[in-house]
Amino acid sequence: MIIFVGMHNKPNKAPLCSSTRSGKLIDKIINSSDLAPVECLKTNLYNIDYYPKNYQQKVELAFDWHNRIQYDFMNDIIVLLGAEVHEYFISTKLFNKIIKLAHPSSMRSHIEMNDYVIRAINLIKGKL
Repeated sequence: MIIFVGMHNKPNKAPLCSSTRSGKLIDKIINSSDLAPVECLKTNLYNIDYYPKNYQQKVELAFDWHNRIQYDFMNDIIVLLGAEVHEYFISTKLFNKIIKLAHPSSMRSHIEMNDYVIRAINLIKGKL
């Protein structure tokens, strides 16, 4: 399975919701014929609909991800989206297959977005 890990939920939306710019880019990656038929899961490190205010809350919420998400640390590919997720994701050494990407919302132009999708697909294919 490929598990995408964003930062936090948007109000009244699922993690990396397809109606958001980030969600649309992740959907393009997921829907790529290069990755079919691999199961994918969109998650957020912080299961709240606002940005956490302090270090302690971020750490607690990051630990909570490991309790909420059913994963196989030997086989699943974990795609961490953005510098903060890279920093606060607990135990990147625990997983065999970690990919660190910029957060999709940081891609502004269509060229950047297309390059982002292609780069992500190639990195994921390298871990399959």
